[in-house]
Amino acid sequence: MTKENLKGKSAVGKNLRRKSVFRYALIGQGIIIGVTTGLIIALFRWLLIFADGCRNRLVAYANTGVGPALIAALVMLLLVLVIGWILRKEPESTGSGIPQVEAELLGKKDMNWLSVLVSKILGCALSIGGGLALGREGPSIQIGAMVGKGFARTNKRVLTEERYLMSCGAGAGLSAAFGAPLAGTIFCLEELYRNFSSEVLLSTMAAAASSDFVAAYIIGMEPVFGFRIEYRLPLKYYWFAMILGVVLGLFGSLYNRTIDRMQDFFDRVGTAANALAKKWPGRRRLNPKTGKMDYKGNIAPFAKLAVGLTMAYICFFAYPITLGSGNGLVNRIAEGDFALKALLILLAVLGVVLFFTLRAGGRPADISADGIAGCVSYLEKLGWQVEPEPVETLHLRLPEDLSSFGDYAALQRSQALPFADYGGQAVCRYTFRLINYPGGRTDAQANLLLCGSTVIAGDVMLLGEDGGQFSLSYPK
Repeated sequence: MTKENLKGKSAVGKNLRRKSVFRYALIGQGIIIGVTTGLIIALFRWLLIFADGCRNRLVAYANTGVGPALIAALVMLLLVLVIGWILRKEPESTGSGIPQVEAELLGKKDMNWLSVLVSKILGCALSIGGGLALGREGPSIQIGAMVGKGFARTNKRVLTEERYLMSCGAGAGLSAAFGAPLAGTIFCLEELYRNFSSEVLLSTMAAAASSDFVAAYIIGMEPVFGFRIEYRLPLKYYWFAMILGVVLGLFGSLYNRTIDRMQDFFDRVGTAANALAKKWPGRRRLNPKTGKMDYKGNIAPFAKLAVGLTMAYICFFAYPITLGSGNGLVNRIAEGDFALKALLILLAVLGVVLFFTLRAGGRPADISADGIAGCVSYLEKLGWQVEPEPVETLHLRLPEDLSSFGDYAALQRSQALPFADYGGQAVCRYTFRLINYPGGRTDAQANLLLCGSTVIAGDVMLLGEDGGQFSLSYPK
């Protein structure tokens, strides 16, 4: 028997032995990830509490006079610069983080775990300090998932095991954030995997329980929402709960739609800012590779933050209770303070925002990280019918210099898609076969280019002799 055969049999035997104890190894690794995640989330929660306190002190100081108000404005400007730099260095730390985790588990992303971990913690703490609306659920899930990925990469685990460990970390993150180990486990089963798996269940339960124990030991047993219910609802009024569920479902749908439109609005802000910056002489340089003048830098994150933090700064003086995560607002409403007044004001603000964003119209700005289903939904909204599975999925990184994409970039500008703002970014291209192209053509395909969960470019291709490349609009 040759040396190679012996080596091969040894590897096979090692894999078989590992498979027999795989479930138990996952549980042990889940506990390690849970403990680590609990420590990090405890630090994260402390930073958010500290940032909340700093913001409240800044708000109180800004309301004491004109000079303090100007100093507070300078602090907000500094936050724009620092958070914008973080987002430009690590774009995967934007948003809640849940879409990015789902995309990684689907094989659509490969995030730098350490970079995302550090930038997410710092970016969230600074954002809360500036008054931006930020919950702890999504960031904690992404932080936990990156802990799991870091453990897997450090110990050279295979891809399948890495994804299990990321799920352990995600569940542990949610558990430590709210003191809810059961919720963390159910989240992984329902949201990340959408099926029952004993490996996921057991390992995630171990991770969630250990992270909750560690976080509770450090932070304390006080619940996140500490209000008490002093009266029980009489049985004869239970039918009100059904009506309340329907009303909250409608408001939830309205809120989600508003979020989508606001994402579209901020995408437009970023695109407009980069378009204006290209006209500044100081923002242009000679590209030695092409011999042409090139635009340097992406200021879209700074522009978006400037708008968001300006809104928060206005609330410093107009309605400061709405700043930050909203925990304080929920507790005060639960205590009976200005419940009707707060509801009316919040509904009025939501109505104004929704009115202007709906008037702005435009494309659906964000596709969920369930990339294929999101792309299909996006194309269907434009009038296309496509096969449910893409004919090709391609991961690539755009060059820093996009000047060679002249015609393609012009096509994307005509569709208000921000392709020009994503030089140097890692993207994914999905190609779908169109089944309802006018005239019954069977050679029509749609391409969508995504950076994270944002559509940055798209086109329709006709592959025949009379083919070409066209916009995503359905032909009339």
